Amino acid sequence: MLIPSSSGLSGSEVSLFFARQGLQIIGIDNNSEPSSSDRKGILAGFAADLQREIPSYRHEGVDIRDRQRVLSLSLPAQVGQTWSTVNPSYYLLEPPK
Repeated sequence: MLIPSSSGLSGSEVSLFFARQGLQIIGIDNNSEPSSSDRKGILAGFAADLQREIPSYRHEGVDIRDRQRVLSLSLPAQVGQTWSTVNPSYYLLEPPK
């Protein structure tokens, strides 16, 4: 399961919840917090905690606005892996059939 903002308070809790349900978690977060460098340290701490608590957790430093990068992480998890490589925008425009 792809979890955006996984290094934040809510995203890290969502990641833990679904990991406990047995799902593979890929957390994405660009860890950009404009308020202070202390806040960035807190976000990095959440990501490190997830990596300790969820052995299979995978963290990717990705900006959610980077559509191609997000697609490259999420489409292989789709049932139609072959089709997603031929026509990746299909899954964004229509539900899978």
